[in-house]
Amino acid sequence: DDLARARQPFQRAMQSGAGKTFAIPLQRADGSLGYFEATVSLIHDLQGELRGYRGIVRDVSDQIAYQQQLLEMAYRDPLTGLGNRKAFDEQLGQALLRAGSGGSELALLYLDLDRFKEVNDRFGHDIGDALLRTVAERVR
Repeated sequence: DDLARARQPFQRAMQSGAGKTFAIPLQRADGSLGYFEATVSLIHDLQGELRGYRGIVRDVSDQIAYQQQLLEMAYRDPLTGLGNRKAFDEQLGQALLRAGSGGSELALLYLDLDRFKEVNDRFGHDIGDALLRTVAERVR
């Protein structure tokens, strides 16, 4: 599967007649999954005929992991691990589109923690945070 996935970008570069940069996930020799970026340049002879290609491949797994971490931070509440308002807005919009096109039904559950501010004020934010984590685990 990896070989076929890796050949496709090379073939597209050769068909387009231009170099190309692409990133693909590939399995390493030890079985772990890595993400690799390849820059491919086509080699032409004096008549303009394609004679081969050269490329540079580099492991970008750390950068991909960092990007995933940033996405998690953008869409997840750090205290509860649940989706935040940004995630809710995007997922609700997608769900409404699916439901509107007849693809599925939609239900929305709204939870409100009555007097939560009183918990924070009376028992402190650590207890309030513990309550939110407990509720989030039950919702999950």
